[in-house]
Amino acid sequence: AAATTETLSAEGGGGDERSLEEKVRDAMKKYGLDPDAPPAAGEGAADDDDGDAAGAEMNTDNCEGGVCEIPQQQQDEVKVEAAEKIMEPQTEEDINAMADRITAELDVDRQIVLAALGATATGEGEQRRVDETLARELILAERDAIRGVTEDCDEVKQLVSEGHDALLSRRALAFTDMNVDDARAILVADEE
Repeated sequence: AAATTETLSAEGGGGDERSLEEKVRDAMKKYGLDPDAPPAAGEGAADDDDGDAAGAEMNTDNCEGGVCEIPQQQQDEVKVEAAEKIMEPQTEEDINAMADRITAELDVDRQIVLAALGATATGEGEQRRVDETLARELILAERDAIRGVTEDCDEVKQLVSEGHDALLSRRALAFTDMNVDDARAILVADEE
């Protein structure tokens, strides 16, 4: 610990004279962790009575410079679990819950969220899946485009006076570079 302190001071570590262990303990406390609590199962090696690291599950034969190779079987198991999760079909309830969550988190109209989720859908029936990450990207891009069209501009006022929703009018105008005729065509098509 003393060598660590001297090294940090010599390298211009900001004059902090604490040891690395003290810094780690302080960081753990800052994030609400108990530095004196034993690690949970699988979170590092516990010391045995002789002071040697137990590490019974860790194969240290494949370690170099403090980096250990993960056994191939364990890597394969993780890949299979991830693939199964990705391929798992989503029910209408799952998709509606996702839409509600995204609507609240991104503070956007639910219609926009459902349109984006629908645009990312793959498969049919029981194999239908939506890509939440891609949908979020689409929603954010759309939200930014809509923000560029103010509610009080003449084009929005004209479409609203024709009975169209203000938000959907702004959206259609954003997609058509403020072309009222094209925006009207989009709004009419969406209504059908």
